[in-house]
Amino acid sequence: MGLGDSIMAGTNCSCTGPLAAYADAVDRAGGARPEVTNLGVAGWTTQDLREFLTTDADARSALAAADTVVIIIGANDLFRMGEAFRDGADATTLGRQALLLNAGVTAALEAVREAAGDRPDTYLVTGYWDILAPSGRSTTQSAAATAMVNEAIRTAAENVGMEYVDLAGPFDASGDVGALISDDGLHPNAEGVRIIGEALADAHA
Repeated sequence: MGLGDSIMAGTNCSCTGPLAAYADAVDRAGGARPEVTNLGVAGWTTQDLREFLTTDADARSALAAADTVVIIIGANDLFRMGEAFRDGADATTLGRQALLLNAGVTAALEAVREAAGDRPDTYLVTGYWDILAPSGRSTTQSAAATAMVNEAIRTAAENVGMEYVDLAGPFDASGDVGALISDDGLHPNAEGVRIIGEALADAHA
């Protein structure tokens, strides 16, 4: 099962999204292709995810039946904090906002665990590539801020017993991050989504 924001939903990728890409990668590696249920919603924050799991009984039932849960969440919390993470933000502000992001992600992941019960064997929580760089054009400042964001997500995942999956490394390894971003300048295109799927499959190999 997939939960999360527009990245999970596959917004503007002209594809079926990262959860399907993950299943395809498992299939290519010779494993049994898993059935997927993608509940990602564009615009969702960590609070939206928590409220969804609190109010939607069908989602909780589906989650409790899943073997693997993939979560991509946190970017919209970040964007709603305003300009704090944009170029030129001071280290003190960045640190304070990263703590807020960590708290939001932690609370959302705890809600996922509570709703899922004992069934899921695997939880995969991704970070982001340099999501603050328009169209993948990274700067020193955007890369540093994104690294702080990813660290906040990583520690939240590990603190609740989930596995963190890095996306910055695989995107950078492509040699041209801009070629992995859709025309909207933010969301990954089909090739970017394929790389996310491969990273998820590698983490669960």
